[in-house]
Amino acid sequence: MRKKARKNRAFLFHALRLSLLIRAEQARIAELVKDYLTKVGIRSEIRSLDLSAWVVAKDKYDYDLTVARTTPWGMLMHAGWGTGYFDSRRTGQGVLHVLEDPAFLGLADRILAETEPARREAFAPQIQEYYARELPGIALYWNMVVTPYNKAFRGWQPDPLYGIYNIETLTAVSRASD
Repeated sequence: MRKKARKNRAFLFHALRLSLLIRAEQARIAELVKDYLTKVGIRSEIRSLDLSAWVVAKDKYDYDLTVARTTPWGMLMHAGWGTGYFDSRRTGQGVLHVLEDPAFLGLADRILAETEPARREAFAPQIQEYYARELPGIALYWNMVVTPYNKAFRGWQPDPLYGIYNIETLTAVSRASD
């Protein structure tokens, strides 16, 4: 019985062929993803398009998998915590808008409606748990941004969009010896 189950599973993976939609500048990432899929027995076909054609295909859901990126701004937009990328009610070049689940949409709406920062922060674990349980995505990697600064000064204020080059730093930085 065990051999038959393995054989059936191998047949299903062999019959499966995914369309991997990517933007032309992501060719190397697509090759890596295809290689990872091949190693677990899933065949895939890379469709490489320029940005405008990618947006059209993405918005028509004409793919099985696509590669997208996040930015600090993207993690802050909409209700925050990446919700703007996935909310089906949003459109545009940088959004996938793949989640129509009422549980997700309701959570995003509750976050958007909350104006008290402390109560808003309480939603962070809820959205993370939703993503872990339901999100049709795989994080491939995260870049680390390193910004050098001069220790002769203090008051550096990091900002998720601008790093240390922001209004808070410019108004708070002072010589460390002062």
